[in-house]
Formats: sequence, structure tokens, C-alpha cells
Amino acid sequence: DAWSIERVTMAVLRVIHDLPKDDPLVRKHGGHLRAARAIADRFDRYAARRPSLIRSWEEARRTNAEVGRDNAQMEWQYALWRRVRDVIDVPSWPARTQELCAGLAAGQGIPGLPPRLMVAGVETLSVANLEILRALGNVIDVEVICVQPSALRLR
Repeated sequence: DAWSIERVTMAVLRVIHDLPKDDPLVRKHGGHLRAARAIADRFDRYAARRPSLIRSWEEARRTNAEVGRDNAQMEWQYALWRRVRDVIDVPSWPARTQELCAGLAAGQGIPGLPPRLMVAGVETLSVANLEILRALGNVIDVEVICVQPSALRLR
């Protein structure tokens, strides 16, 4: 997977390797490799929790609809992500998920897909997972059973 955390970390490292040791980003994380891993983790979380942000970046749109405006925090991340995207040279998971979901919404099945899917025992689902499960529901039966913690004590 071109977007695995390890590959993204190496792509980020390749992009930031020329930053001086006293650069705020490098200094904050204690070195280039740690900075690269922290940024890769952030991009990975965005892909899972804020796929619309990554999709807008994939389309070279700087604005973040969720924030509602461009700001310095998002601007440097956008610029860095675009450089990392050029290094990886493969569409991001949110972009590929969007294509998959569009096909499923149009009724296109996936070869070998079972007629029914049950997802059980999870506490939370990411936005990306919900998008995929919702789209799968267009072509197969999908059942999701989530764990709901309770303060109720049984004796």
C-alpha cells in the first residue's frame, strides 16, 4: 500500500530532509524522522476522520470546508501534503474510497463480495468506514453491531 504509515513517513522524510535542525517543526518533534512520523500520523488520521479534507487537497483545493477558511495551520499542511502526494504518486485512500463508493451507489458490485456482511464488536467507526458501509448497503445486506459502554452494574 503506497499510503501505509511507513511509506507516508518515508515520503514526508524525503520532503522535509532539507529543513535545518533548528526549524520549528523539526525542533518540536526532536528530529527529522520523528517529525516525519508525526506528520504521517496526522495525515493518516485526516484520511480516516476527515476524508473530505484530504479529498479537497487531492483536488488541489486549499480551502477546508470544515474549517470554513484558509488559515496558517492548514496552509502549511496542505503545501506539505501536496509535495508528499507528488512523491507517492498514487491517489489517496479517501480519493479511492470516493470512487469505490460512487460505483457501489450506482449498483456496481465487487466480484467475490458475499451477499451479506456483518460488522460486530466495534465501539466506533471512522467517517471513511461509514462511507464504505453505507455504499456497500446499495449492493449487499450490511448489518453493523456496535458496542455501547454502559455505567449500569450488574450484580
